[in-house]
Amino acid sequence: MNSETTKNYLKDENEVSQFFISTGLTINYTYNNISFSFVPIGFDYATSTIGKEWIYNQKRWWGFGIGLEPKFLQSLMNK
Repeated sequence: MNSETTKNYLKDENEVSQFFISTGLTINYTYNNISFSFVPIGFDYATSTIGKEWIYNQKRWWGFGIGLEPKFLQSLMNK
């Protein structure tokens, strides 16, 4: 977090790290050891005073991800 993402609550050169609690709804699908995830709705909640000044605090977000099962590494390790 910096002055740009806190509406100048922090001074220009200051950067801080904060702890947030994230919650959301996730839809997962797995096919041939590949997982697809979609998060149609999620929220981040600040746990500190500075975090509550974050411009994205309690704002809706969405996301997606692709995961590979690490079984393909077994063939490399068993050589």
